[in-house]
Amino acid sequence: MVAQTGLNGTDRPQGIFGHISEFLSDALTLAELQLQLFVADSKDGLAKVLVPIILLAVGAFVLLCCVPLGMAVTVIALAEAGGFTWLQASLLALGIWMILGGGGAMIGLSWLKSRLHIYDRSLLELEANARWARSVLDRFGGKRTPPPSPTSERFTTTI
Repeated sequence: MVAQTGLNGTDRPQGIFGHISEFLSDALTLAELQLQLFVADSKDGLAKVLVPIILLAVGAFVLLCCVPLGMAVTVIALAEAGGFTWLQASLLALGIWMILGGGGAMIGLSWLKSRLHIYDRSLLELEANARWARSVLDRFGGKRTPPPSPTSERFTTTI
């Protein structure tokens, strides 16, 4: 009777099973928090990327719809006002519209790339959680040596 746990709830479980249950409880809590952070990052990321994607799609659609008419007007203007032949005016107009369209697409693409770091916060937290879990498991396994630093790994040689 002396070794029995009291009923007042202040005693913690003893032995390896108590440590494992505490670890699993902490790991589940961290997994839940990690999922909440992932959802928050997804919402933030969608809010950051949604407008550029919509603008890119609308811009591409409008550009595709206007290219034939714009090229025709440009060719006519170059041929009549610029004194170019129809072939020269057509090629020059094609080059102008390709530069304009390509420039707009590149600006939209670079803007979109700058906003694609959506899950940086979640990944940093996941790495910290994984380090914590490894350290707890190492303590359960009896390992007491600290992990090697990246600089010490660079200077060690294998024989």
